[in-house]
Amino acid sequence: TYAEEDLEVLELGYLVFALNNLLTTALLYCLVRWEVSPSSESRSLMGAFLAGLGLCNQHTLVFYTVPVVVFVLAKLGLSGGLSALRLMRLAGMFVLGVLPYGYLPYASSKRSEFSWGDQMTWQGFLVHVLRKEYGTFRLFSGKERTSTGSMLLEGLLQYGQHFLQLTWYLGPLLLIAVVGLVMGGVSVPHRGSLGVMLMSVVLYLVTFHILANIPLDQPLFMAVQADLILHILMGVGLAQLAHYVPRMPLMSRPPASESFAAAAGGTDGSSMARVGLSVALLSALALEGFSQQDQSANWYSSNQAANIPRVVLPGVAYHPRAPNKFSLADLFDANYGQMPIYTFTPPDNDISCQGRYNFLPMGLLKRVRRASEPVRIGDWLDLHQAALPTFPLPSVHAYSPSTWEYRLLGEVLDNCYAAARFALLEGQKAGSKEGLESTVLLLEKVVELHPAASADHLFDLGYAQQELFQKSPTMDRLQHMVDSFGKFMRMASPRDDRRHQVTTVLNHYSTATGSR
Repeated sequence: TYAEEDLEVLELGYLVFALNNLLTTALLYCLVRWEVSPSSESRSLMGAFLAGLGLCNQHTLVFYTVPVVVFVLAKLGLSGGLSALRLMRLAGMFVLGVLPYGYLPYASSKRSEFSWGDQMTWQGFLVHVLRKEYGTFRLFSGKERTSTGSMLLEGLLQYGQHFLQLTWYLGPLLLIAVVGLVMGGVSVPHRGSLGVMLMSVVLYLVTFHILANIPLDQPLFMAVQADLILHILMGVGLAQLAHYVPRMPLMSRPPASESFAAAAGGTDGSSMARVGLSVALLSALALEGFSQQDQSANWYSSNQAANIPRVVLPGVAYHPRAPNKFSLADLFDANYGQMPIYTFTPPDNDISCQGRYNFLPMGLLKRVRRASEPVRIGDWLDLHQAALPTFPLPSVHAYSPSTWEYRLLGEVLDNCYAAARFALLEGQKAGSKEGLESTVLLLEKVVELHPAASADHLFDLGYAQQELFQKSPTMDRLQHMVDSFGKFMRMASPRDDRRHQVTTVLNHYSTATGSR
């Protein structure tokens, strides 16, 4: 991705999920209001419109739309209120809701910046609507994807654990209260709507975990939309139980803050993987275009070339192995020197840059530099630190590993660690004391703050402190080195080959200091 001076955060992932949750709750709200007054045609028409609009935004809404439609049509049919004219009006409002799809061919013809795909042909339109580049009713197209249905039981178990932890283990009790409300003999105004919600969330979770091919370690696998509906149902269950606890009036209100946190807390993939730049190129090519099941985006150059006039595209599409297409190194060769080049970590299967380009950590991105160009370690580390987030980083002890804050801290410190390793290597080559001092400070920060500090972190810190001690020996530096290597020995696996190296170093300095 290009343009050093004009960075713009495009957190589109949060918009997609938030809008999906909004349209889902709006649809269910229409259902609840309609059940109270089935003769109100305006509410059923609005529900049909919202169903179509929601399906334009995200296909997963179908798991809620189908049960709602079946319930409404069945109830209208049994009561004699389902005429052909009313059915046509409902279908018309649904079609009106999906009309945004009709805008796609026109938008595609404009070759707008950041537009995806080519919807000016029927084939391109269907590819886009059915998400064939990712896989219809699939969530993940990366190389870590799993096969369909292979993680059903494990995924449901993991979601159950997530739900229990999210609700402090009270969730099942509140849901049992809702089930009792639906199946009980007492007249309940919204019994049908509650039953639809219960069936919908079961359908959603089971079908989601059958079709979802995203790795289990990805937070998106937690089916964030189910959290939203379950929290709505838990609020109803809490209100029902509150009737038996008259001395606790606050219990009659649903936990709105918890519901909001659950609805807003879901992300897919890396918390910074959606950061785009104003002239987006490399991320789209190297990350998006290649990750989609090794299918290159053949339309990209013709579609987007006008939006990136400063960028030279050395072929029709990116692909590191396909003939007549270009690799990352080809792209860098064609544009190097024209503007600063930044990227995320390149894909493992594109090795074209090895020996030709280095990727210097710069904030949360990587700065592309020719391997032959020298690097001034101190100046580069200053730029790297200045490019990191300026807001206070979250505390590692305040958040669980599934939260965005925890992941953000890990990503910031992982990039600091990558910068420190590169600086350690380059500083060792140049024999720079200042570079080693900066590296030690950076590694100390990583070890202190990283939510998952490892033996690798401690080994590199001890090694950097050893190099610095050899340049400028002081007792404080020696003690810091011994402390770091000692922590490494306690954390490292017994089979770690570096243990012998560290033991030799510690014995050497122990003997040297003892002889003094």
